[in-house]
Amino acid sequence: MDGIVFLGPDLKPLAQEEGGMPFRVIVTGSAIGYEPVSPPPPPPPPSLGDIKSARVSELNAACNAAILAGFSSSALGETHTYDFDMEAQANLTGMLAVMNADDSMNGTVWKTTDAGPLPHNRQQFIALCRDGLNHKNDLIARYWTLKAQVELAETEEEVNAIVWETPTTT
Repeated sequence: MDGIVFLGPDLKPLAQEEGGMPFRVIVTGSAIGYEPVSPPPPPPPPSLGDIKSARVSELNAACNAAILAGFSSSALGETHTYDFDMEAQANLTGMLAVMNADDSMNGTVWKTTDAGPLPHNRQQFIALCRDGLNHKNDLIARYWTLKAQVELAETEEEVNAIVWETPTTT
């Protein structure tokens, strides 16, 4: 015979219908036997609550990624793009705090991602910070709206229909 042959308790090959099922070998003294074992049942499908929780996590991650991807601002009179990762947000906040604390500070040079460092006067920099904040708040508001839709969904299909779509402009 080719391949592995499973032997029954009497050391005879198992019949074809017996050979396809999993079994446990039982050793009692010098006797060797087997006992059929049922395969474990498949895991239950995820509950609607689990599906909703996973979707909310996906939406949250997409929102965070969109925030950190950067934003556009027309604070200089023409549109430029700016970084908005965590470091860029901290730097914007820090510079704005310094400008607010020091009335004699009339502006700063700030890096755009499309045209490199450019001078921004005080009003332009404040407008830039406002645009960054609006970018972040708009995306968070969109996340809250989608999260509420997920929470109200009554079926898996309704949950799956709720997706984060990347806006063409922010």
